[in-house]
Amino acid sequence: MEDVRSRTEIIDTISVVNPKDKDQTLNETAGKELELEAFKTTMKTVSILGIAGAVTAVVGTPVVIGMVGFTSAGIAAGSLAAKMMSAAALANGGGVAAGGTVAVLQSIGAAGFSVAAKATLGTIGAGAGATLGAALKKLF
Repeated sequence: MEDVRSRTEIIDTISVVNPKDKDQTLNETAGKELELEAFKTTMKTVSILGIAGAVTAVVGTPVVIGMVGFTSAGIAAGSLAAKMMSAAALANGGGVAAGGTVAVLQSIGAAGFSVAAKATLGTIGAGAGATLGAALKKLF
């Protein structure tokens, strides 16, 4: 059976051999524990901001698209979406191109995102939030 000893027993054994080694060992142990706590704090921050980024992307993107004027009832008159549609129609000889930016945004405004699109947005938002969290921890 393997000899299992606590940290305290090991440190006490070291101090019998050389009392100065005990202080060094205690300092090293304290340093490692501080590093571990700092790592845990960073991971919490990254996780929280990752989740916040995912939620913001999935919930916020449709809200912003609606605010621009792409609604379930169509393009809102006088909105940025109406201006975009006018510019697209002029550029395409009177019609809006299928699959173009205006058409895709109007589709999202009318029907919302598919499950796959929500998953993609969530992943992108989580990555952005986690990256922000890691950057903030380095700065502060």
